[in-house]
Amino acid sequence: MIIEAGQVAYVSGAASGIGRVDLLFNNAGVGYGGKMLWESTDEEWRRTFDVNVFGVMNGIRAFVPEMIEAGRGHVINTASLAGLSGAPLQSAYGPSKHAVVALSETLLLELRSRGHTGVGVSVVCPGFVNTPMAAGVFALPHAEPDSEHYRMVRDSLPDQAAMDELIAGLRTAADTMIDADVAAERILAAVERDVLHVLPNGDLDNKARERAQAVLDALDAG
Repeated sequence: MIIEAGQVAYVSGAASGIGRVDLLFNNAGVGYGGKMLWESTDEEWRRTFDVNVFGVMNGIRAFVPEMIEAGRGHVINTASLAGLSGAPLQSAYGPSKHAVVALSETLLLELRSRGHTGVGVSVVCPGFVNTPMAAGVFALPHAEPDSEHYRMVRDSLPDQAAMDELIAGLRTAADTMIDADVAAERILAAVERDVLHVLPNGDLDNKARERAQAVLDALDAG
């Protein structure tokens, strides 16, 4: 059986009365874009972490104990490439996806420390995937300057040049978008190989690689 868990209210009751779960997809995600960190609100941060982090944690609490008892199963947590490198103008979204990556790494370490080798963990760090959530992001380059969407983002930026740069970046990023079925095939193939970190789009602009290298350089520098 495959269970997709996201909303807290759903997950809290989903584990009751169902059979063995082999694949658990914690595919929770919301975000508030277009703001600097210091401009984002407490409400936006709480909402983002409630869904993106606690949604994942709720799925783990509900289903992992039964996987451990069965001696088999795999947890697939959806993070983002934004969880492997810094991403401007994403407010709490990037930090929440960093938390999902760390949570997944910790879960695998804890499972192995208790000898539960039959339960696997993967954390998916996609770039842009052709979904309704991405459609909202990529609507900006096509928005009229007097539209609410355009004005909301424009008002969060220092000047029109920054807005033009953002739109140009989105148009470039659109070329890297993959369809949902392609992402699914790549994710399932990685699960079959028992891979922890899954990047179905690759490492766009080498941001994750550059961050990892910066950490290695700092270690080498002592």
